[in-house]
Amino acid sequence: MYKKLNLIIILISSFILAEPRKGSSMLNKDLLVFNSLIGKNYIGKIQNKTGNQLITETVFWESALKGDAVRVTHSFNQDELLGETLIMYDQLEDDISCWYFSSGGISRKSKFLSKSNEIIFLEDVSRNKNSITKIRTKYELNTINTYEKVTQYLINNVWTKGERVLYEIF
Repeated sequence: MYKKLNLIIILISSFILAEPRKGSSMLNKDLLVFNSLIGKNYIGKIQNKTGNQLITETVFWESALKGDAVRVTHSFNQDELLGETLIMYDQLEDDISCWYFSSGGISRKSKFLSKSNEIIFLEDVSRNKNSITKIRTKYELNTINTYEKVTQYLINNVWTKGERVLYEIF
């Protein structure tokens, strides 16, 4: 009996005193602004441009590359279109950057900006053959269970009002 009790005490002590290892659930200090989103699934309803159809986007946020990155997977209309975002330190920019790739062949890179309860990405699209030169995507962290994504376009040096989508945990 005492042997089992000693063994249990030793096992519990080793778990308590063990040094925490940097695993995939821990984030690099520069990415802590994303901590409240990690490990959660969100769903948002997006009105398409013509206004006649609702697009459902499911989003999963997770720690990646042993905490040195944040991976966001996107699914539109039950896997009709898939996307993946990787957010991490960019040595060339000496700052945090965001890379997005989709199953539709889209890839883009955005610059990271941050405020207290907002996460902002700024994308230069001046090479496009339209009047949009920049896209600003802002995540407003409302509560622990929701956030709003606001997408704005810079057209002729004026930011549009933007499209708002509410995302809720599901």
